[in-house]
Amino acid sequence: MFLDHVSLTVIAGAGGDGAATMRRESHVPRGGPDGGDGGRGGSVYLVVEIGQTTLGDYRFRHHFRAEPGGPGQSSKRHGKAGADLRLPVPPGTVVFTHEGELLADLVVPGQELLVARGGKGGLGNVHFATAVNQAPRHAQRGEPGAEQRLRLELRLIADIGLVGLPNAGKSTLLAALTAATPRIAPYPFTTLEPNLGVLDLEALDATDHRRPTIADLPGLIEGASAGAGLGFAFLRHVERTRVLVHVVDLGAERPERDYGTIRDELAARDPRLLEKTTLVVANKLDLPGAADRLAEFRAARDAEGLEVVAVSARDGEGMTTLIDALARLLPDAATLASPGEPAGVVVHRVAPVDTGFTISHDPDGSWRVEGRRFERLVLQTDFEREESALRFQRELRRSGLERAMEEAGVRDGDLVRIGPIELFWGDAEAE
Repeated sequence: MFLDHVSLTVIAGAGGDGAATMRRESHVPRGGPDGGDGGRGGSVYLVVEIGQTTLGDYRFRHHFRAEPGGPGQSSKRHGKAGADLRLPVPPGTVVFTHEGELLADLVVPGQELLVARGGKGGLGNVHFATAVNQAPRHAQRGEPGAEQRLRLELRLIADIGLVGLPNAGKSTLLAALTAATPRIAPYPFTTLEPNLGVLDLEALDATDHRRPTIADLPGLIEGASAGAGLGFAFLRHVERTRVLVHVVDLGAERPERDYGTIRDELAARDPRLLEKTTLVVANKLDLPGAADRLAEFRAARDAEGLEVVAVSARDGEGMTTLIDALARLLPDAATLASPGEPAGVVVHRVAPVDTGFTISHDPDGSWRVEGRRFERLVLQTDFEREESALRFQRELRRSGLERAMEEAGVRDGDLVRIGPIELFWGDAEAE
């Protein structure tokens, strides 16, 4: 089954806790603190792999978690860093947040996108020794890893895209041009998912080493851009093609209307699609009446500035002319080997440094503090250790948050939420 859109939840590894140990050797009196730092947590990356063609790896599994960092050890030994998690995706994968914000457009093989950063490891107690406190028992906890909900869409990167109404003969044309073996039957909607093939131009011209890919996209119908029919699900793939081959059934009752239907749906999806290099293929010349309609159909396309090639994909008539036309319209080998537009967009957003905080009163009577600095601080504090809890309170006092809380009306015994932690104001213990 062809899978071209999935939703994933990725969670980076948490950083390891710092160690609170003391150097204990008989020949080193008063050795002091020697706790090492925790290792960083593993991050999660999306990596473009050329061998991937669908998002099928994520059909049944939607949650991925990177390895956490190891805890710090005595003798100032750092914890082991968590292994990064690299998830393979095919070229042409567009990455959005769950809310629909574009993160990246991945088309270049080997391209990587960081989607969840691993948490930092906590500092060991060796970092907190001072002249006043030469034997600190305080060490930081590791930071939790970032969590991200993603939506992935695959937009096939093909050099040639075949579009047309159902039963226009696209699958037969693909089979005639390439070694692909799509399912072919004399009824609409035979093709339920895109089929890919490779056109070997060298077979006709020994000096032409290009091997363009051709995508047979499931048939569009009127209203496809608004969600009707199967074509709606695959319209996104049209955007990647270098050359559009619009296949029209010349044996149909009204080929001119059929042609206009597809053009209207492409324009409704994105008007720029009509600006793509387009070749119109008048197919099914073998059917009665098709040859009689060709002159009028070709004249209408000439008025639009579009080239028409008449073929019978079933009988092989006109195929050499068609291949010659495609070879002329395609770019040279160097350009053909590189991905089409857009060529690997990654959106970089620099988060502003957040040193402030806000204090709000929740409806249940509790208080809430929001601010990156304090949310991070509370996660790194081990409230089971008295020294760590006292250090946390000193940091609140030093930063001015304690005074701001008192001015806001917080009193001893009030419940205060900072990030995921609940504290009773004036008490060093966490719930």
